[in-house]
Amino acid sequence: MLSKRIEAAELDVMAADGERVAMRLGVSDLARLSELVMVESGSESSVLDAALEFGAGAEGYPRIRVMVAGELTLRCQRCLKGIALPVRIDTQLTVLSEDEQAEQLAEPFDCVVMESGVLVPVTVIEDEILATLPMAPLHEAGGSCARARAPSEIREKQVEQTYRPFEALAAIVGNPHEGNGD
Repeated sequence: MLSKRIEAAELDVMAADGERVAMRLGVSDLARLSELVMVESGSESSVLDAALEFGAGAEGYPRIRVMVAGELTLRCQRCLKGIALPVRIDTQLTVLSEDEQAEQLAEPFDCVVMESGVLVPVTVIEDEILATLPMAPLHEAGGSCARARAPSEIREKQVEQTYRPFEALAAIVGNPHEGNGD
């Protein structure tokens, strides 16, 4: 199923039959995702369980229910160590052949547009996973990288030093209004 492409006519049949396709995806099979994830060889966290349920939508367009479960290890942007991120996706997508069809939908469903009349299920799954990932993953407060941050007490005790370059000049020149009776 990894390399399978679904043509528009086949998609209509799958939707009419209510087909379900389940698969296990290695992160290494998902090129864009594998660039973001810390993969340890032989690790279960580098495998995701995914399922697609096909069905007919009320507007006559096929719908896909995308379900993904597993765990990914992302790199903390503060300490650069791994963060285990559970992945739980359960979403419905309406499949369209062109962008303009989105305006015809009665309800605001998320959509996926077929490219040249073809749908690649693995790409749809990868897109949904990428949409759920945090832009800058960080450990929670008090987590393993809390020591990398400066404690707030230290920051509060730091005295701001102000540099005033003309203060010494004023002392040398003196106040021109002093002593002349003005």
